[in-house]
Amino acid sequence: MIPIGHVAKSHGLNGHFSIKLKLPNELCELCCHIKKIYLNTQQDPLLISNSKINHQVFLRVKTTSINTREDAKKILQQTVYLKEGENHLIDTELNKQNEFLNFTVFDKNEGEIGMIEEIDFNRIQPLFIIKQKQQEVLVPFVEEFIIDVNHKKKIITVDLPENLIKICNQ
Repeated sequence: MIPIGHVAKSHGLNGHFSIKLKLPNELCELCCHIKKIYLNTQQDPLLISNSKINHQVFLRVKTTSINTREDAKKILQQTVYLKEGENHLIDTELNKQNEFLNFTVFDKNEGEIGMIEEIDFNRIQPLFIIKQKQQEVLVPFVEEFIIDVNHKKKIITVDLPENLIKICNQ
């Protein structure tokens, strides 16, 4: 299961609701083509009868099984999932976006920084969230900073601007 966001609010009387997507903007557009979603409390999928993107990060949805405002309110704040393999386009994009998860990051001058725990795309500038001992370091995910990627050893070598790690640690 792939978490894509959470139910943010209900709309109107007929069971429409919005999902706040936690995906890169390019992937949010692809979510209009989703036909099934899963909630954290259910094993059975909710079948989507129609959907529309609002404000780039909200997917307004109508499902076949949620038909009242009360039913929509019952699922507020629940995490929404896709099943891996059911949405080929989204799976392919997510795999590309998350290819660097669990890679160790080495800076050309500073040495080992830590392991990439998450990549946050819900910002103007995507960030690597790197686990470093007992803390997290937020490093901009900028292609120009990446010198080398070793997929076999899961190592990324970067050349970060001077003192960026110190600034990111504060």
